[in-house]
Amino acid sequence: GKAWRFGPPKTKLSRRTIPLPASVAADLRAHRRTQAKWRLKLGEAYADHDLVFAGEFGTPVLNTNLSRRVLK
Repeated sequence: GKAWRFGPPKTKLSRRTIPLPASVAADLRAHRRTQAKWRLKLGEAYADHDLVFAGEFGTPVLNTNLSRRVLK
C-alpha cells in the first residue's frame, strides 16, 4: 500500500526556489494565517506536517480534492 512519507528531498537538486508573483505570495501568507487558526483551535489533534495545503486536521490533501476544493 501507499503511505505518506515526510522527509528531506532525495537529492540537493530536488530543492528549488520558485519565483512567485507578489499577489500569489500574499494569498499564500493569508492561507498560512488560516492554517494557524486551525492549529490553535485543534491543538494536539492537528497533525502539523508543515504542509502548504493540508486537510482540516493537518493531514495531506488528496490530489483530487486539491484541484476540486482547495484550489477552487
